[in-house]
Amino acid sequence: MRARLRDGALASPFPLLYARTTYWNQLSPVERELHVIRGVHELHRDWVFCSYSAALVYGLSVSYHLLGCVHVLLPRGVHTASTQRIKRHVGKLGATRLVGGVTVTPLMETVLDCLLTAPLPDALAIADSALRRYNITASDLQTYVKRHGYRRHGIKRALRAASLADARAESGGESALRGVIIEAGYLPPTDLQVELPDPTDPRRTFRPDLFWQLGDGRQIAGELDGRGKYEDSAMLAGRDTLDALLDERQRESRITALGLPVMRFLASRLREQGYVARILEAFGIPRAA
Repeated sequence: MRARLRDGALASPFPLLYARTTYWNQLSPVERELHVIRGVHELHRDWVFCSYSAALVYGLSVSYHLLGCVHVLLPRGVHTASTQRIKRHVGKLGATRLVGGVTVTPLMETVLDCLLTAPLPDALAIADSALRRYNITASDLQTYVKRHGYRRHGIKRALRAASLADARAESGGESALRGVIIEAGYLPPTDLQVELPDPTDPRRTFRPDLFWQLGDGRQIAGELDGRGKYEDSAMLAGRDTLDALLDERQRESRITALGLPVMRFLASRLREQGYVARILEAFGIPRAA
């Protein structure tokens, strides 16, 4: 195995775990992390995965920069140090769930653990996806966070994220963008996925990711652009990349025909200092009260 690692035939993303390099290189960051989690589960059947690792197993939207460390819950009294690749959390070991063959903490407990520690953009991605994927209401999430997060470190952060969670966000990137806008101190979108008519075809409608109805009467649409919509086969839905780009241009031209300027944000630059603020300023989005 060591020889095959040296010649590049194998990759070892985690101690005692191996994958063919050609296979490993074609996986997305989320797929790689899930492979590691399942592999670690095979090595340690008694471990319970929590926090961001459990959130991934549940299919929630976890930002890429939060990946790379396996989160495990240990019972109180067990003091085992964390390592570079394993983050050990000590707490009450209660009910567990078996999801996709992996033992994890219950869904709501998992979401709360994430909201207690994640920055707002990442917390919204997780909370929004939990509401959307599991039909949880925003009020149910807020009630759970208040009740079970009481006096825990990070409760104010968690309550804020829970109060802003919205199931209408269709991707983790859209949720993260909303969080960046709020953190930057600008007016958050007044609506999400609002339905707009196609002025050239009454049978069609468009739903921009973000929508602002400003006090002066102006309406502005916001769109998040990521590589996925032009490369992911599921999102392409039988089209090729060029078709997807042409469709997007046609869609934007119809929205602007309604008198709405369209702000476009690159998903890859959301964390860049000042990037989102500069676009908001250019389109006249005001500061939040």
